[in-house]
Amino acid sequence: MKPSKYIIPFLSALIATSALSFAKSEPTGVLHQESCSMFFSNIRWQNRILLVRVDDDVELKELAKYLEYSAPEITERKLLILGIDRKTVYPLSNSLSCLPPLAEAQRRLNSNKAVLIGLDGGTKEQYDVIDPVRIFSDIDSMPMRRRERQDN
Repeated sequence: MKPSKYIIPFLSALIATSALSFAKSEPTGVLHQESCSMFFSNIRWQNRILLVRVDDDVELKELAKYLEYSAPEITERKLLILGIDRKTVYPLSNSLSCLPPLAEAQRRLNSNKAVLIGLDGGTKEQYDVIDPVRIFSDIDSMPMRRRERQDN
């Protein structure tokens, strides 16, 4: 299986940032999860969200597999990762009771490869390539994240 052009830089950065793993979170069975019309409002102040455009099933599976290596960093940053394709929203790092409506997730993602949404629900960064080092750095530079780190 040949990795996609987006996964190569992603994998390299993941290997550089962490060699840890956790229980695998496959994006299977999520087609039965219901959509929450108020998802982004309800999740505000609880989690940051990374919306990631996936072009096909292979890329989705690769992304889910590679996210295993960053689980501690993802959890520490209160980050939920959602894969978005033309028909579905997939939770890639956490189990959720419901997912955002596809149209709203696509609207927020726009034409970007990924979009980072902060705890306040606002769009913080837009990405053309998935680069976990940059994403984690962007999160760590946010004022609320700096306070979280001081409290720990």
